[in-house]
Amino acid sequence: MQVLNIEPKDIHVTIDLSIREIKMLLKALDRVKIDYDGKKEPDMIEAAGFLKLFFKFLSEVEEEIGPPKRNAA
Repeated sequence: MQVLNIEPKDIHVTIDLSIREIKMLLKALDRVKIDYDGKKEPDMIEAAGFLKLFFKFLSEVEEEIGPPKRNAA
């Protein structure tokens, strides 16, 4: 994994992930449980929502890439 670019606009970070790294990240995110008190930590509601969005995005990327293709010999 590496950071490819950082843009000063609103700090946009472009990262480079292999399919293996995406699968590991999805596996970990699938098991994550976030406990918080929405009254004491109202910003965590947005952060947890973003995490769900990020998971969905990575899942779609994984589906789009699909399983590795084998060479027909």
